[in-house]
Amino acid sequence: MSLVIETIAIGDELLTGKISDTNSTFVAGELFSLGAVVSRQTVIPDQVEVIKRQLDESSRRAQMVICFGGLGPTTDDLTVDCVAELLGGGVTVHPGQKEKLIALYQKQNRPVDETALRQVRYPKKSEPIGNTVGLAPGFRCELGNCIFFFVPGVPGEMRGMVRTAVKETATQLLGKSGEPLHSHFWRCVGIWESQLQTLMNPLERELPQGAWLGYRTTYPENQLSLYYRQGKGESLEPFLTMQQKIREAVAPYAYTECYDSLEATVVQLLIDKKRSIALAESCTGGLVTHRLTRIPGCSDVVWGGAAVYQLGAKEILLGVRCETEDAAVSAVCSRQLAEAVKNRSGCPLAAAITGYMGPEPDGTETNPSGTIFTAVVGEGNALREERFVLTRPDRQARQWGASTLLLDQIRREIETLA
Repeated sequence: MSLVIETIAIGDELLTGKISDTNSTFVAGELFSLGAVVSRQTVIPDQVEVIKRQLDESSRRAQMVICFGGLGPTTDDLTVDCVAELLGGGVTVHPGQKEKLIALYQKQNRPVDETALRQVRYPKKSEPIGNTVGLAPGFRCELGNCIFFFVPGVPGEMRGMVRTAVKETATQLLGKSGEPLHSHFWRCVGIWESQLQTLMNPLERELPQGAWLGYRTTYPENQLSLYYRQGKGESLEPFLTMQQKIREAVAPYAYTECYDSLEATVVQLLIDKKRSIALAESCTGGLVTHRLTRIPGCSDVVWGGAAVYQLGAKEILLGVRCETEDAAVSAVCSRQLAEAVKNRSGCPLAAAITGYMGPEPDGTETNPSGTIFTAVVGEGNALREERFVLTRPDRQARQWGASTLLLDQIRREIETLA
């Protein structure tokens, strides 16, 4: 039997659209790395009866629940008192966190009053968890047969408690369940979601018991996951066999079997191949260069880029003259931009992109809005050119999609190098 885990995020602001529950996402990722899957995520308001009812409901379903928020000093921070009432015994003050609070407040010339001390309380019939980042302690307790963790809603304070106390308990519970979860992951570019499903249809019919596939689209990528719940005494061989079959099927599209981004993959390939690259971007306005330069180690392999958006910029910065706007969105222009930035930089690799990003009615009958042209010039003037038509209607999505497609073309060219 698999481990049942839930998260509960407490806070009115989470239900008004002001902020998102990123804590549950973080916890799901941390626990998944252990082989556990969060079965339910719940967001509730700062209301005493709602909090109590939700804790009771979750305790009847789950073996472990992680709750965020409501541990601070304000009147809408109700979690400590709600849990103390359910457990009985009242509340107490965490001595270590109190000392930390007093020292901080004295340093800031702030009074240590009753309101301030509210944030260092926890229920007496619970086990406190020290907060190395902030002031409010977390705590652990049991309600029914379920283990609860209550941690601050502030992400920086929550993460340390999850990585220590929560993951330690989850590991122990997983050991008792005896059914580890295995997974493998592919990130694909150049294949539509429906096409990926069609590609996987025959393989899904071959999935062994306890295995399933998961699909996720982050335009223009499609991501595929293989999961396998290994029962007691069962072999891992069916999972490994299916993993290889999927690997072979998605080989033309998958750029990584890790969680690395496409830009991180490109930078690492450049480092491994000891090559550098220069870029010329029109319709993406420097987005490709930006994505690459966010990756540690990029300074050794990314020469730089030119955001040559207007016709004058193309001519003045790179010497590429286009008589009309339509001529500037073409395979010829992209190729000329790539060749020009390659010559001026001295890099062995260069890439360029032009396109119509909208809003409509830009574009032409032959090249409608959303059309892009990519060019990658490699060693020996090897040329890789592509034309794509982006289907998303909004400009930002198109720019992101265009930058991704150019990065993928760069990746494919680097992979051909010795």
